[in-house]
Amino acid sequence: MRFAYCALRGWWEASMKLYISEGAVWLLIVVYLPLSMGGLWLLWRSLPERLPVRIAGLVVGGFLAAAVPLWDVVITSAKMAELCPQAGVKIYRTVSADGFYTNFGGSDDIKRGFNYVEAKSGIRVEIYTKVENEIQKRVIDTEKAPYVPRSRYEFIYAEQQGAFEGRRDIGIQTSVILDREKNEELGRAVRYKAYPGWVDRNTIAQFGQLLWMCPERDQDPDMKLMRQVIVPNK
Repeated sequence: MRFAYCALRGWWEASMKLYISEGAVWLLIVVYLPLSMGGLWLLWRSLPERLPVRIAGLVVGGFLAAAVPLWDVVITSAKMAELCPQAGVKIYRTVSADGFYTNFGGSDDIKRGFNYVEAKSGIRVEIYTKVENEIQKRVIDTEKAPYVPRSRYEFIYAEQQGAFEGRRDIGIQTSVILDREKNEELGRAVRYKAYPGWVDRNTIAQFGQLLWMCPERDQDPDMKLMRQVIVPNK
């Protein structure tokens, strides 16, 4: 019985995670809660002296008082609870290679054991090559000289980034690794982002960026994707 209770409680807490900052919660407790309690007391006093009517009025008033600051937070949190289990890294095939083409990377990948990396940045392609114990860099301006990548495999960081299904409260970021010869997707990393509700936007977020992610920042699904799908040839 206790095990079932703990399991149910764990599921409830995970599914009901609210995307609201601690600062906003304290503002609601310190400022909004006393005001709403005062309003509910005045509502109680103004209703007819019949207990069923007063209780019904108090329930409706309490629901509206809670909905005013939290309605958008609840909507966002419910959708994130649905999406977050789908986030993270999905690997379809692992490959080994001497190097790869990417819009995110550079000399650090040479240190992982690759012989070369073709890194696209705007109109430039920076080619890092390992020569004995040194890393050489060559830069090509693609406006002056068209460049055809030599790599079979390509890592595209944040191929899709923006609003999820047109929503303003949730964003999506997707990175993929492709086999360019077979036009095959080898893996993808998906991250969802929850943006602050109106209380946070107008208070705490005024002092700095406020954003929640799944997976969280320290888990870095993009790096996991690249390291687990493309490995250096031995």
